[in-house]
Amino acid sequence: MKQPELSPYMMARKPSGIRLGQIKFLERKNPPILVNGSIGNVMRPMHPAMQRREAFLHILRSQGFDTTGLDVLVTDGASMAMEIIMLGVCGGAGEEERPLLMFNPSYTNYDAVGLRIGRKTVTVERELNENGEFELPSVETVEQRIIDTKPGALLIIPYDNPTGQLFSKETLIEYTKLCVKHNLWIISDEAYRELAYEKGKETSSIWALTDKDVPGIEGRRISLETASKVWNACGLRIGAIITDNKLCYEKSVAEYTANLSANTLGQYIFIYFVIDVRKVAKPGFDGVEFASWCAEHGAISLDDGKEYTLLMAPLNGFYSGKKGEDNPGRTQLRVSFCENPDLLRLAPELLSKLFRAYEAQR
Repeated sequence: MKQPELSPYMMARKPSGIRLGQIKFLERKNPPILVNGSIGNVMRPMHPAMQRREAFLHILRSQGFDTTGLDVLVTDGASMAMEIIMLGVCGGAGEEERPLLMFNPSYTNYDAVGLRIGRKTVTVERELNENGEFELPSVETVEQRIIDTKPGALLIIPYDNPTGQLFSKETLIEYTKLCVKHNLWIISDEAYRELAYEKGKETSSIWALTDKDVPGIEGRRISLETASKVWNACGLRIGAIITDNKLCYEKSVAEYTANLSANTLGQYIFIYFVIDVRKVAKPGFDGVEFASWCAEHGAISLDDGKEYTLLMAPLNGFYSGKKGEDNPGRTQLRVSFCENPDLLRLAPELLSKLFRAYEAQR
């Protein structure tokens, strides 16, 4: 079955040159010992309480959902997750195409984030009836709105903010069938997933639905998660994107590598050095290609009989507006001093030998 498409912006997104080496290195089957000089502080030990990398999947499992095939991108708060999702499913900045379709009234942050990044939102109306309850629009009404606005995705908040309305599993099935029929992404903001106050009603989630319920739903599901509700940790600024679409995950990771810098104060704490190989490199040398080769293929045997490689950050992307031969960064590489000192001592020898091996086969 045809899968929904990511936006041209997201499809063109590539990881930051600083993060690319780490991504490539992690793909290696039998990696050598790593000396990571590509970026500051990421190799330093994290507080043990923060190392629960699968925390969001553990929550889903504890609620009885199958997490097989799901990927998680942890973000700087749920608002950042919203931004990445909208960049991925909506049209380009300032364009009318592929808006995000929401139920009105809707959570204000999606409008705010849309305005900030130039992505359009549209709505389908709900009405507050005489009993003080919001009535969900009929499937026919939602489908007509899809036909009229041609959205890239439908946003659902199963335990809704701001209305407090609970979307039943049956309701989710009806709406997600429309997403399959019109080839849309289904985005579920699941900050309040655990809540279900009415007697006899269960919590609601897109992760409760499979191809058995809605043929074709798998591969188009994206949920937004937050630590602020599950762990009552609003100030922690931890959110996440969970998806069963591998390309969506990979491109979201690539987009998020742009958020790579420590705060200003933190950057004063760490030290780097930059080396320029322009005087010794063959014509056409490109630091991005060299750094990627070191990450994917580099392996240097040292006196201890072990194999090592070195990660570096190419400076191509640090020169604004400079491309190709006009970019001084193409022959410049940055090494961080934030690695273990015993490993960092190996960096000069590794850089020399890796450079020679790379140039010899180029």
